[in-house]
Amino acid sequence: MDGYLGNFFEHSGQIVSLGSAVAVWLALTALGAVVVGRHRIREATVLYGWAVVSFAFTTLGVFTPVPFTYVAVGFAGLAVVAGVVIVRRGEALLPEGSLRIALLAAPLLVLVSAMVASQWDEF
Repeated sequence: MDGYLGNFFEHSGQIVSLGSAVAVWLALTALGAVVVGRHRIREATVLYGWAVVSFAFTTLGVFTPVPFTYVAVGFAGLAVVAGVVIVRRGEALLPEGSLRIALLAAPLLVLVSAMVASQWDEF
């Protein structure tokens, strides 16, 4: 049994991996909710946020010399502000049933968070 559970719980860094993934998911959701507005498909809000961030990274990366670190930090700040705006509006950030979905996906997410990058990207 310990060998089986060892596949899921490799190291303490998994907590950081899971926490980072949740933080990015919530940030993209908050950005998408503010950009699209109240009349949105709540389940697709994270995709709206992803689209905004991807467009900005692509545009700024192609047309300006601004480092991606600054863009990422800027979006992190905007995501916090967007989260506050959503809470003040009294809107739900996540769709109904999100907790159930997270609980069903938890074993897979824990398993994936144990992975360590092992391949080189060589061109």
